[in-house]
Amino acid sequence: MNAIKPMPSGETITVRACGSQRYYAGFGGTFAILADSLVRKQALPGFYDVRWLKYARLEANTLHVVIQDINSDEELWSILDVAVKNSGAFPCTGPAPAAQIIDARWE
Repeated sequence: MNAIKPMPSGETITVRACGSQRYYAGFGGTFAILADSLVRKQALPGFYDVRWLKYARLEANTLHVVIQDINSDEELWSILDVAVKNSGAFPCTGPAPAAQIIDARWE
């Protein structure tokens, strides 16, 4: 399988959770779409269940997210992966310079 590299004209998003990080790439505005969904709409892209999102706050270039009612790091990564992909980003090779960061945890 070929690794996807970040697009030179797009943006790279670093997602940090559970003591590790993953990288996603998307066109310009991808991070803004995700931040708008989480902060203003209080919704996780790709999910109808609104009870999972406990908290979302945008602070400079970092989106702080708390997901509740889950029981494992794997479950958190699964939810984050779906939400980020449904915002128009896709996994890419890293580390890559990222101007946008998602800092997530679960309770």
